[in-house]
Amino acid sequence: MKSKDHKERLLVFLSDIYYRHPFIIVIIATALSILSILYTINNLEFQTGRNDLISQENRYHQLFLRFREEFADLDGLVIVIEGRDMERAKEFTTLLARRLEGDKDHFKDVFYKIDTDYFKDKALLYLSYDDLVDLGRKIKNHKEFIERLSRSPGLNELFDYINEEISSAMVSSIISGFLGGDDKEKKDPVDLTLIISILEQMTGRLEETAPYSSPWDKFFVDKEDKISGSGFIVSDNEKLLFIVVNPVEEKESFAMARDSIDRARGYIADIRKDFPEIDAGISGSSALSSDEMVTTQRDVLLASIISLIGVTLLFIISFRGFVNPVLAVMTLIIAISWSLGLTTLTVGHLNVISVVFATILIGLYPDRAGHRLWHTPDLPLSGRDCIR
Repeated sequence: MKSKDHKERLLVFLSDIYYRHPFIIVIIATALSILSILYTINNLEFQTGRNDLISQENRYHQLFLRFREEFADLDGLVIVIEGRDMERAKEFTTLLARRLEGDKDHFKDVFYKIDTDYFKDKALLYLSYDDLVDLGRKIKNHKEFIERLSRSPGLNELFDYINEEISSAMVSSIISGFLGGDDKEKKDPVDLTLIISILEQMTGRLEETAPYSSPWDKFFVDKEDKISGSGFIVSDNEKLLFIVVNPVEEKESFAMARDSIDRARGYIADIRKDFPEIDAGISGSSALSSDEMVTTQRDVLLASIISLIGVTLLFIISFRGFVNPVLAVMTLIIAISWSLGLTTLTVGHLNVISVVFATILIGLYPDRAGHRLWHTPDLPLSGRDCIR
């Protein structure tokens, strides 16, 4: 009972102060609100990463952080370049990569090309055992063809020999089918990979729809990769080029890599003035996360403003007045300002979930404030009347 009496006395004392000195209280509350907003703007941090939503003590999270210390997140920001002329696309990629590499304030690492000269005389070392066996078999089976073409290189000589090979294989197959024979003595089926590759390259160059690729690559080692002969990172269909970038992130920013992404998009737009036929865009987890955070920040701010205006209009229309509803909304604004200041002082940060609480508080306010305005037609005469 004594505790309850002390609380009641304290509330009566505070209510008397509020009632007897309203203007001073309003000035103090407004000043504290302004200070809270300024303190929040300068000190409140946003934890925008998804990893911030889980416990930092989890073992798998600690292992992931150790992994990131050793290996950079090079798949966070990916620039995709597309163009009908692959040589022009490579030139665009090189210019853009050099711009990015020169901007150390926004980009840590840029990877778009490897030095293939080192691998040219060691290429066989990177083939699997099955590929080496297949390569040896093809060289043995086509030894005469390779020697003949090396003695007299030329497109006519090439097609003449291919035609002879096809005719010889057809005759051998027909004779074996009619007369019978040992299957072991039959030649292997004719490999049309080379002539198909040559015809595809000729058609592509005439129509200017495909970049040049040596037909010998598929003839000897028919193995797809994602690295072009010049070292650029390309797609399977060799129509897209990629630049992998590790951006500089600002930990205190709501969208940590936003400045770097905007800078990269600015470089793309600037270089595209000289390459109008080239299309380029930015993708990757960092770009998607940044766009999500920017969209969330914009939408939360817009929703808060619309909610605040809606609540104000609802009070004005419902209570057929202007002064008291506006004062009630000002009370809401002061309360939210204090809450943000106290949160900044005690916690120091917000995450991607807690940033929406302001809109929720605005939406819940009419239920409380409206009930009090409706059931309080006259002002109390004393602090004790306020408590009652």
